[in-house]
Amino acid sequence: MQYALVSVIKGVASLENDQLDECLVRLWEAEELAAKDSDWLGKDVVRGIVTLVGGAVQVLQHSYAKGVYNVLKSWMWIKVLQTDAVNYIGKEREVIRSCALLTLGIFNILLSLLPPQMLTAATYLSGFEGDRQVGLNMLLECWKEDGIFSAWGALVWVGYNVDTKTFLHEKLTEEDKEECDAIFKWAQESYENSVFFSLIRADFVASKQKIASSMEILDSALPYAKELKALEWAVNYKRGVYELADLNFEKAAVYFENSIQVYVRVGRRSMVPFMAMYSFLCYRVVQQRGEEAKTEMEMDSATAKSKADEMLSLIVDYKNMDKANWGRQDIYAFKMLALYKDIDEDDKDDDFESEPWPLLDLAENMVIRMRCTRWMNESQANRFLEMLQENADSLGKEVSAHDLVRMYAIVSQMLLERKQPLKALEWCNKGLALEDEVSDSGFLPLLLYLKAVIMLQQGQLLDAKHCVHLLDEKMTKKSWIHHYVLFKTTLLKKQLKMKERSDDHGYTTIKIGAGASHQHAVHLKANSRFRWEWSVTNHDIRFLCVFRPNGGGVQDLTVVKDIERWDKKSGPNIGTFDAHVAGEIVLEWDNTYSYLRSKDVLFRVISP
Repeated sequence: MQYALVSVIKGVASLENDQLDECLVRLWEAEELAAKDSDWLGKDVVRGIVTLVGGAVQVLQHSYAKGVYNVLKSWMWIKVLQTDAVNYIGKEREVIRSCALLTLGIFNILLSLLPPQMLTAATYLSGFEGDRQVGLNMLLECWKEDGIFSAWGALVWVGYNVDTKTFLHEKLTEEDKEECDAIFKWAQESYENSVFFSLIRADFVASKQKIASSMEILDSALPYAKELKALEWAVNYKRGVYELADLNFEKAAVYFENSIQVYVRVGRRSMVPFMAMYSFLCYRVVQQRGEEAKTEMEMDSATAKSKADEMLSLIVDYKNMDKANWGRQDIYAFKMLALYKDIDEDDKDDDFESEPWPLLDLAENMVIRMRCTRWMNESQANRFLEMLQENADSLGKEVSAHDLVRMYAIVSQMLLERKQPLKALEWCNKGLALEDEVSDSGFLPLLLYLKAVIMLQQGQLLDAKHCVHLLDEKMTKKSWIHHYVLFKTTLLKKQLKMKERSDDHGYTTIKIGAGASHQHAVHLKANSRFRWEWSVTNHDIRFLCVFRPNGGGVQDLTVVKDIERWDKKSGPNIGTFDAHVAGEIVLEWDNTYSYLRSKDVLFRVISP
């Protein structure tokens, strides 16, 4: 089984056309051999793992029906891992338990990333709850026990913590960082020339804003990556990304070109247009900055223009090839081609509403696809933001509302990465204020997502929930960013539900029956400020807030707020009252007008 699994990795990484066929044969051979064994736990483990991986290989070969069938089929064997395999006693324990921890860890993580509806179905079919932390703990345990799959467990664990956590806006704790250091130290001693560990370690070092050290790690790994072309491609691509984070646009363009040549040499067409577009945008930025004399560069603007034209011609050539199953990244490159080279007006869509803006297009990819701006130090980040603003100022009235919204989203994301949530919120609000000036939602969902994240971080649960509600209304498949935002929003909704169910958010849920009302009274001291926050989670409700001083009668009542109807779409209702004298303030939610519908209200009050 180990041999078969390694063959899958080599098959994908070699980029040779027949490698996946060969490794699939090895997987089915392993399954057949296991099936002939006598009935025992190891037989089920092997059959489950190889069937699962075989299904994944078939999906890579675009045999989706067969692939999905075998992934589902694997459940009948893998389900034994939860109890029998983890607690197995016997001479085979090292293999069985190691395999079980790896598989269960990965499954728990994958299931935890599914949308709630799919998670319910998957949990029913598999018996797995989809607890992400449990999955991570199992992978870490798999590595620490030093069993046969310890290296696999370590690789997946550091990969999730270094890369996926940043994508999901999850914090890497000090304990996580210490574990990463320990795993990378172990990997250097045990697998000194491993390109897989080098790629992740380089990102980990870059997260400490040591980009030069990350480049050195990849430069050392490159000679060992050349045997497997996908790894050679990955190392060159990542070097280009690091150069961009270091604001070396011309060097980045060269590394993206190098990655293109890796695929060209083995006759692969996929990803060539995409990398050519990256290289093109870098050269265009060099050309533009050379013409504006913004900085001295090794490459003059004329040379940069020539190289940019060369990359654009390469994309044209690939677009004209007889190939129908281009991936999403290459399709994006072809759409960008229609924007930068007026050759096929039919390819233009609403994603592109204005004239080309190379630096903004590159920034969009750096922030969202490459996620490399998080590796910039303070000086680099500030300089990059200055470059964007200088570009916007020089373009003046030529900048469309669509591009401004895009720029504000990019700036907001960068500020949030740099732990400046309040500044990020300001840019979010600037972008959302332009909603009526854009023809489609475009980057508005991303702004709403970022605002929801900020609100949740600030403890403003109601505001975060309202942003997600608005986001759902504006989400459209028309924009390429749809899937990016949808995935992140699905996980954010889970975090909001967990926060709502916890006891530390300070909110109270009240259920107000049909034809009923509910009051909440608070005694206030003199010269104190009172604040309320509430929202109705379904339909609408009447709201009244009054203040009565101590010893006062009905005639002394002060109506602080009187709202005939407040509905779910209106979001949170937030208000304050300054009590100059001591007294009692009463909040009332009135549902007496509704004879059929009960209402749920989530609220909290803040008082001295």
